[in-house]
Amino acid sequence: MTTLTAPRETAPPAVGSLSWSSPESRLWVAMLDGEYAGFVEFTEGHYAVSNSVGAHTKTFGTLREAKLSLAPTTPGSSRSAMPTYLTAGLLGGTVTVLMLALGLLVR
Repeated sequence: MTTLTAPRETAPPAVGSLSWSSPESRLWVAMLDGEYAGFVEFTEGHYAVSNSVGAHTKTFGTLREAKLSLAPTTPGSSRSAMPTYLTAGLLGGTVTVLMLALGLLVR
């Protein structure tokens, strides 16, 4: 008789957790692995979230929801993603260089 066992799923690598401080009322600052990760500010009746590069991301009705929005959810997400404008600029520059190299861009 042969016994079959189901394959075990391996757990993903652990993701760092945020630590919070509140330097003043209505402001909560998040740190992840010793680096600034963003903040939550209570303003105009809601909790506004800004990420690690200072961009306002979203507003929430509760502090818990706002804090959870900054929590890393996947391995490697502890660092902020490159801002979209910088990514687009780098991509556009790369395409231009390739087109010049291939002789596809003429003046």
